[in-house]
Amino acid sequence: MPRPNTRLDQSVDLDSVDRFTLPVRDLAKAELFYTQVLGGDIVERNTVEMSHRDHPAMRVRMCDGVDVVLVQQFYGWLPVDSTNPHWGFEIPGADVDTWVDHLKEWQVPTAIVFREDDQEAMGVPTRAELHFLDPDGNQIELVAWDYPMNDRAWRGQYDPWGLPYNYKSWPPASARHLLGGAR
Repeated sequence: MPRPNTRLDQSVDLDSVDRFTLPVRDLAKAELFYTQVLGGDIVERNTVEMSHRDHPAMRVRMCDGVDVVLVQQFYGWLPVDSTNPHWGFEIPGADVDTWVDHLKEWQVPTAIVFREDDQEAMGVPTRAELHFLDPDGNQIELVAWDYPMNDRAWRGQYDPWGLPYNYKSWPPASARHLLGGAR
């Protein structure tokens, strides 16, 4: 016998996003990545996310209305070639190449993609996606809706195997001194 449907009799709405939680291996490295590389601001340190046991965590404001809670844990990583879930943030098209250079300085591999439905004539502004991973393999996408079509990007799909890097050797040597201040 089917269970009764317990739908609400009235309409309800969600007000906003409170947070997204992301697993990380090392809170100091994650803090460095999400503040120095992505430009987020620490909202709360020494917080705890509960599960079967409490995990140390911190809350980072990535942009207005979006907080990411970085939760230290030592398990639960996605396979390298799984492109979902991922977290998408919007950026201006004029900033895409600057982001690529910035991420390269931090030794974070990237992939720029024009999806088939968004391909235009050369130079015409269109939707582009910039994909990369944080040190723990969490998938991140920066999307621009006005990036000029060009030959620097993949068309259609990209190879996710080009994005992973070793979290143990990140950050680059030139930035390791910042880990002490991130703790």
